[in-house]
Amino acid sequence: MRETEKWQKRGKMAVARNNVKTSLYARTDFLPEQLTMSSKNKISEKSILRNGNSPNLNIHIIDGTKYSIANTCAFDSFSQVMMKLIRIEWVRDSIVHWESLYSKFLIRLSSKGITSNTYAERATVILSTQAPKVAERKADVMLVDCNTVAAELINPLLGKNGPIHEKTPCKNCEMSHKNILGTITINADDLSKLDLIVDEMLQSKDEDCKLCSGKARTSFEIIENFIIIDLCTMTDTRCEESLSAIPTSLDLKRFGKKYSLEGFVRYQADSIPSRPSTRKTAIPAKVNVLDMPLTGHYTAVLYHNNGCWTEINDNARKEKSFKEARFFPEVLIYSEIK
Repeated sequence: MRETEKWQKRGKMAVARNNVKTSLYARTDFLPEQLTMSSKNKISEKSILRNGNSPNLNIHIIDGTKYSIANTCAFDSFSQVMMKLIRIEWVRDSIVHWESLYSKFLIRLSSKGITSNTYAERATVILSTQAPKVAERKADVMLVDCNTVAAELINPLLGKNGPIHEKTPCKNCEMSHKNILGTITINADDLSKLDLIVDEMLQSKDEDCKLCSGKARTSFEIIENFIIIDLCTMTDTRCEESLSAIPTSLDLKRFGKKYSLEGFVRYQADSIPSRPSTRKTAIPAKVNVLDMPLTGHYTAVLYHNNGCWTEINDNARKEKSFKEARFFPEVLIYSEIK
């Protein structure tokens, strides 16, 4: 499993942090100007979440215990796209009724921006979703490491509010098996025919009942106004994708629904082995996934209807806008078109 950033470098007390070398994606030597809190209104100028590695986000007291939450880039990046998503009226109306810690966190963040309570609330959500993989105690502080693959974070965050419901009623024992899916996993090589693949994956199919081995028929229902695609790699190699190659719309004819891309979560390894090309044309070389380093960083890339893209990095000073680039998209998020 990939890990995000190098949490070992974060798990030092403040007095020693200045002596710790940090990687490009785990910098703790600056505070982004646009995130500095105003002493008057306690709201930052922009709703850009800071990584938990930031030096002034050290301690959160939750139920009497002191926590330091590190390597939050997967959570932050997914949440940045979700914040754009819930600004859509019909999506927001649905999420308001979730009554989960995560939905309340998103709604407050999208409406009020970053306040003095934001990071304590984030810590509470992370601790409640079993997302952290590593925790250890230093003195009286519990150090929590959130390094995780972005797609594995989504199901715990959405819980029973996953957008797709899978039902398998058995005709023999009359038992009905239900499963809630936060994401649909697609081979990254099928990106060019994404809507066809998703449509095919969500078609009804006959299966054996898990209890009595009788015949059961599995059907799928999209119950939310959005859909989340997890791009996985089935082979040893994968190319970075051009932004122009990422479908900005989905047409799921089986359900009579159309979707528009809101953004995606991007993974960037600390360093990728270079493969010089002998051709003069700029053709991207394939990267052996097994050779990719185990540490890296997640960012959010938002899509806008004017064809522009914005990257939000919780370790950067400001947003970055562009019209074309190459990335490793990992999680695509689409909203339903009404």
